[in-house]
Amino acid sequence: MPSLLPPVFPCCYHSHAPFTFSLLLNWLSLRAPSAVLPVPSAARPGTGALPEPQDVRVHIKEPAFTVTWKWHGNSTANNANDFNVTFSGYYKRYKKENKERWKELSGCQKVSVTKCDFSPELNFLDKYDFRVGATRGKVSSKWSKPFTFVPSAIAELGPPAVQIESIDDFINLNISAPEHLKNPIWDESDFKYDIIMWKKDSSEQPTRKHVCSSDTIDGLALNTTYCLKVAALLITHQKKGSFGPVSCIHTPQTILKPQPENVRIHALNSKFILKWDWNFSYDKNLSFTVEYVWKQCLQSSAKTVNWSSLPDCTDIVITECRLLSEIYFWGDYWFRVRASNGTGPAVLSKKIKFNASKDTEIGPPSNINVNVSDGILQIKMAPPGEPENQSMTEYYTLSYNVVLWKNSSKWETMNKSGEQTFFTFPDLDPLTLYCLKVQAIAKEENKTGQFSAVHCIKTAAGNPSVWKTIAVGVYTALGGCSILAVLFFVSYYLKKWIGYVFFPSCTLPSNIKECMQDHHMNKAYLVYAEEYTERCCVTQRIATTERDEADGNRERNPSKQSSRDSGNYSNEDETGVLL
Repeated sequence: MPSLLPPVFPCCYHSHAPFTFSLLLNWLSLRAPSAVLPVPSAARPGTGALPEPQDVRVHIKEPAFTVTWKWHGNSTANNANDFNVTFSGYYKRYKKENKERWKELSGCQKVSVTKCDFSPELNFLDKYDFRVGATRGKVSSKWSKPFTFVPSAIAELGPPAVQIESIDDFINLNISAPEHLKNPIWDESDFKYDIIMWKKDSSEQPTRKHVCSSDTIDGLALNTTYCLKVAALLITHQKKGSFGPVSCIHTPQTILKPQPENVRIHALNSKFILKWDWNFSYDKNLSFTVEYVWKQCLQSSAKTVNWSSLPDCTDIVITECRLLSEIYFWGDYWFRVRASNGTGPAVLSKKIKFNASKDTEIGPPSNINVNVSDGILQIKMAPPGEPENQSMTEYYTLSYNVVLWKNSSKWETMNKSGEQTFFTFPDLDPLTLYCLKVQAIAKEENKTGQFSAVHCIKTAAGNPSVWKTIAVGVYTALGGCSILAVLFFVSYYLKKWIGYVFFPSCTLPSNIKECMQDHHMNKAYLVYAEEYTERCCVTQRIATTERDEADGNRERNPSKQSSRDSGNYSNEDETGVLL
């Protein structure tokens, strides 16, 4: 067994211990395997003797994972084709602390060109740093500036693989997603596909549509060549791949086999009926089976799709079938009809897609009851679907719209809306025919239901509503109060006028009042009241005569003269004149 000690003299081993220890380390480094030999310090990147690589980029596209960079040598080797220079790439998981060790990137070690392909050993959802260093012999460069990337973010979608099959007047498509993106990052159901299709040697414009991985393009012309190209769409990451090569196919001259046609579903409330057309002149002994699969998009290969038969729609001889409890209201389904006579191969119809929540029509409210009493119309109803099926309130939040109108030449509607199932319309006219119709509305889906049949009802005669009676009473009371107020003011001013005319407020002199106390004087006064001016003239004249006679008598009877000095003197004179 060879000695592992270095070849030194024993006398020198003890007297020169430090020198001997350094020789031992050098000897061990030479004996170490070449795979773990450290790079000489002069050749290790980071010393800066060579210019560092620039503009590092990572490209991920089917089928290669590639790193590229730029490098310009010094004055003695000033181009990137200096084969004495090699490049090595290292990567590590990106972290803010930046303490993780750099690792070699497989396929990017000591390459003599400014690009390398590496195996997809990275996690597509993680974040990484990548750097490159240049080495020529024992001279090295500094590390390039790290390039930070997330594989799933920079990955480009390659073209998908496409298989097409022409059957009668339609084409079956089977499309596969780009291989390196199917697993483990994205599932095949994450993809949809953009297809451009056109007639060969035709001036018609190409048609464009989105399809699933397994889909059908129907309505094609017979004996015609169609060409198409397909690109992958990754909806979750808003990515679109490049278009693949053009594929062309020729449709047959005639339809080879009759098949169930015009497959459709009539969906009202929670009642779903699938119907199709079949010409029994082709074969009268056929039976039909309805098959379905619950998927948003079918898988790429039709062999992997497990079509299920509806129990109540298996081997039936009619061309319709009711879909029962197997249908989930919020699910996406594909349906097809298989026809077989029990001897030859089965014939399949085109498949159709169905989503009950989107494709169902909302019917009118059920059990509508209309009643009129005392001029008030009352409407009571039940949600659509009751009572024979499930109520649509189990799937939607419903509101109702009621339209009411008079059945006359003048079209005037009265609308009411709300979530309640009971509505009233007061203040209706007597002996009038009113008509109405009702519909339900689903708020979440912004879907309007069907109107019900028109219901008409006539109000009774002489039965005004309570509110109308109250209104009439109030108006009558107000009118009566207004009339009483007018009469009060009229009578007040009339009484005042009568009192002013016939009963003046001024008083007569006392001597006139005494004269009026006599019955005859009162009559005379009343008779000759209109000749007051003439009477005054007579009074003036007679009074002078009486005064003269009085002067003569005063001399004969002085005692009487004193009695005539009272106010009665004038009264007596006036009385005598009137008589």
